[in-house]
Amino acid sequence: MLKCVSAVALLAVTLNVQAGVYKCQDENGKLSFSDTPCQGDKVLIDHRLDGHEKAKLRAEKRREQREAEWQARLEKSRAEKAELEKQQQEALIQRAEAIQQELIQWTRASDTAKVANTGWDNRVYQVEMYLEKVLKDPDSFEAIEWGPVWTKSGQEYRVRCKYRAKNSFGGYVIGDQVFIMNGQGQILRTVEFEGKHIALH
Repeated sequence: MLKCVSAVALLAVTLNVQAGVYKCQDENGKLSFSDTPCQGDKVLIDHRLDGHEKAKLRAEKRREQREAEWQARLEKSRAEKAELEKQQQEALIQRAEAIQQELIQWTRASDTAKVANTGWDNRVYQVEMYLEKVLKDPDSFEAIEWGPVWTKSGQEYRVRCKYRAKNSFGGYVIGDQVFIMNGQGQILRTVEFEGKHIALH
């Protein structure tokens, strides 16, 4: 008889380990225990998880944790992108303001300035004299377009000239340059024209 009771108790313990135990209470306050969820009007008082349910719960928590970490990384990435776009926008605004301030300082040179457009074609003789020294065939020089002379308080002058002339092989090439001069009209340097205001070259 004792062995039978022990066997039954062992079976009960084994079932309790293998399956979750639900402690339920009906409307009259009567308690009952079951391996299935409370049925009908019974209220769940306690639920002891079995090994499978605990593993499932841990897996669910890990999944939720991974989702939370992924969401946090996503929000961080969005915040960093927004901050970068903000910085880029501010940099563009600052650049535009700097350009505007630079352009304000430049005005078209008057006809009586040390460097000025002259003649019917608006030529600038300082540039022509410079090209006579640097071109391979100065006699082949032919101006296509002269831009207006711009000056920065008479301390610096700039003018664009588009021209064609022969190269070392005797063939004609097109040049389109901005000539940068000091207050005395001496050529300091030349740069290729980029289609923007010559003050920004």
